[in-house]
Amino acid sequence: GRFRGQSLSQWVNPDQAATLRVTQALSIRAQASETEEENARSNPKPENIAWFFGSRYMRLTIKGTLQVHNFRATEVPLHIRCRFAGELIDAEAKPTTTLLNENSGINPRTELAWILPLKPGEEQALHYRYHLWTAY
Repeated sequence: GRFRGQSLSQWVNPDQAATLRVTQALSIRAQASETEEENARSNPKPENIAWFFGSRYMRLTIKGTLQVHNFRATEVPLHIRCRFAGELIDAEAKPTTTLLNENSGINPRTELAWILPLKPGEEQALHYRYHLWTAY
């Protein structure tokens, strides 16, 4: 009758937070998807074409959706993180935005983080959009 999907952390730096990953929560369903907002590949606008380091790139707008569903009988506080390579345009529910110090070429690495309460049986969708430079 004990939960077995969580690791144990014995120590965290003072004034710091630690996140323990759970591989699968059977009573919480989470799904993520990303799509191009516009199909601009066939006829791109001139402002969406640029040269970086001798190569031609096209700027795409990506729309992401995170869906969560609580099957538990109690409210749960969800800590949701989403990482991507690109420049954030907008995001729902005011996430904390962090620019990561990771090399991803010409696109900055960004992390969005939400802390949301999810009521019993509730399903919620979070939407975000960002620009991404890709080889063209």
